[in-house]
Amino acid sequence: MVGFLRDLATGLGDLFFPRPQPCAICDRAAARPKVGLCADCLSRLPFLTPPLCERCGRLLRNEAANRRICGECEREGLFFARARAVCLYEGPARAYLHEVKFHRSLCLARALAGLLAVYAREERDLFRDYEVIVPVPLHSRREEERGFNQAAVMAGAVGEALRRSVLADVLLRTRQTEVQSRLDRKARRENVRGAFRVTLPSVLAGRRVLLVDDIMTTGYTASECARVMLRAGALEIGLLTLANGSLDEEWLEGEKSSKQPGRCSRFLNLEGPSYPCE
Repeated sequence: MVGFLRDLATGLGDLFFPRPQPCAICDRAAARPKVGLCADCLSRLPFLTPPLCERCGRLLRNEAANRRICGECEREGLFFARARAVCLYEGPARAYLHEVKFHRSLCLARALAGLLAVYAREERDLFRDYEVIVPVPLHSRREEERGFNQAAVMAGAVGEALRRSVLADVLLRTRQTEVQSRLDRKARRENVRGAFRVTLPSVLAGRRVLLVDDIMTTGYTASECARVMLRAGALEIGLLTLANGSLDEEWLEGEKSSKQPGRCSRFLNLEGPSYPCE
């Protein structure tokens, strides 16, 4: 009876006075509200700051900063209409996502999903026209090995933030592709060609779809997903990812400008003091 009463008191205390959750990265400091990372681990992320490419959301720097569209979008024909991301795929962002993908950290996947959801909520005007949300699917064998699809975890959080339905089963990966990061650009495009199929075309017909994934580098995976959904009758495909990779020649080593990706998170509507902008 004493043990029962103690457990009951603990449960009621957690209900009315919830204890701070530990950071999903360092496990030491308390996580910030709405995001499962502490202030220090969150501030390490290289947040994307304007100017950005109006099409793909990549950073525009040096001579490219005076353009509206980046060199990649001028050269490549991709099937999604517009893409946006929270941070640049380098440094801590790369490390965090590698932990999710290669060390199966569902806890960290949920924390990063929370960050993406806060971004979607704060920038909701960018996404208001999209009626449904679709995650980029994993092959069933790879999802079974990992235990979850990080894109689906992120899509669920974004769906709650934007109050949109998440259609997790409408897009299917029909074959297990090679890991894109191991391939060159030409091989990446061929790797995903014909790798996706829409299972329920009627659900997408006449609707604008927001595709959600963890990373965009070349954009070929998202473009192939967009292509098959457009063929199934979707009106437009947008893309939202946690991170994107900068591929423009302006970012070759030694040619970077002094204006780097920022660590300013004031666009994140979090409780407590804002983080410094470096």
